[in-house]
Amino acid sequence: MNVYAANFAIPVPVMVYTAFGGLKGTYYASFTHTAVIFLALLIFMWKIYAGPSDLGSAEKMHSNLICASYRQAGGMAANTWNFEGQYITMRSTGGLMFGIINTVGNFGTVFVDQSYWQGAIACKPSATYRGYLLGGIAWFAIPFSMATALGLAGRALDLPISGTEAGNGLVPPAVAVHLMGKGGAFLVAFQLFLAITSTANSEQLAVASLFSYDVYKRYMNPHATGSQMIFVSRVMVLCLYLHASINHVYHTYQSETDKYTLVHSRLL
Repeated sequence: MNVYAANFAIPVPVMVYTAFGGLKGTYYASFTHTAVIFLALLIFMWKIYAGPSDLGSAEKMHSNLICASYRQAGGMAANTWNFEGQYITMRSTGGLMFGIINTVGNFGTVFVDQSYWQGAIACKPSATYRGYLLGGIAWFAIPFSMATALGLAGRALDLPISGTEAGNGLVPPAVAVHLMGKGGAFLVAFQLFLAITSTANSEQLAVASLFSYDVYKRYMNPHATGSQMIFVSRVMVLCLYLHASINHVYHTYQSETDKYTLVHSRLL
């Protein structure tokens, strides 16, 4: 598929169910997307720890990681980040620092994100705090499963993944392709698509609601009817879709131009 066409085609379903489904569509989409993401995670974990593969068991994973620590110590170097350079240890100063930064950073992100407030306001108080606590616990399973399954498998299988590729998040697709071929690549790409569209749906609805209530009704049409508010919200969703698509096309073109310039300068 042409990458420029994908920049417009991928957000289309998000725009449609956001504009016509509203907050209810957001809830349904978030639930179904998360369910499919968890299903894909279970498939990967079964394949790595129980199914037919180059690993297939926790014992094989453990022994391979022990061997991998002697080939390349875990962390920046032995005895600096991970205890004795091991990959299977909880004594990791780098891991602890990442956990603190991630927790503090994500707390700020959630606290100021309008989409979270909108969902909280729309629900009953008795259900809101339970839902957010359970949601946080459920969310933790996603990075934890990714790290203990696909992340550790990349090192246990000693795949030729460079530090730059690992930093760009290419470990999960590399492991998935190694274990499951094109099916694994599809599962990872589909997980990414569902996560992105679910997030985009929430953000589109949040911004559309902010504009409708805090700008349009407050300053432009104080006596706006319900149907007018819905129409303005849908127009805003369409505008956000066009803005995001055009912005993606620009950055895609800029990236390709930079690559061409780099290759051309090296040839000269």
